[in-house]
Amino acid sequence: MNKKWTKLIFISPVLLMIFLFLQSFPSGDESNDGKILYQEYCAGCHGIDGKGNGDYSYLLYPKPRDFTDGKFKIRSTPIGNPPLDHDFANTIRNGMPGTAMPSFSYLKDGEIKSLVDIVKEFSGINNQNVNPLIIPDELPPTDELIALGKSIYTEVGCNMCHGNTGKGDGLS
Repeated sequence: MNKKWTKLIFISPVLLMIFLFLQSFPSGDESNDGKILYQEYCAGCHGIDGKGNGDYSYLLYPKPRDFTDGKFKIRSTPIGNPPLDHDFANTIRNGMPGTAMPSFSYLKDGEIKSLVDIVKEFSGINNQNVNPLIIPDELPPTDELIALGKSIYTEVGCNMCHGNTGKGDGLS
């Protein structure tokens, strides 16, 4: 048999295996495509449209977040302001203790950013001009500050989930 054919017969399967192996990895564009990532990791709970109505949502307590209402608990911004990108990223990366929201710490930063962009798209949030909350030094408790805290707790709606006494027995 000709040496060329012998080499070709030997090299062809090796090249084919290398080609198939490389095809199993997503290209840079695919791995950062937020829509694909959202379908794979988020839609089962949060729903295809981000309304918290995914196929598994009925099994979860508390229910998955409805991104379309634009209300988010975990944020480093003042009340009434949307979360910053790093707030969304931290929630995706670390999950939400006490809920079914798992950690996605194994995702790359670019993948998490793509998911943040999808969540912001669902909620219509524009947080480009929002500044983080400045937290002052801790103040000693006074009757006036305690009353103010209770007022804010109710005004902001914390009692809806956490209950009037903070025991987690609210109506939501």
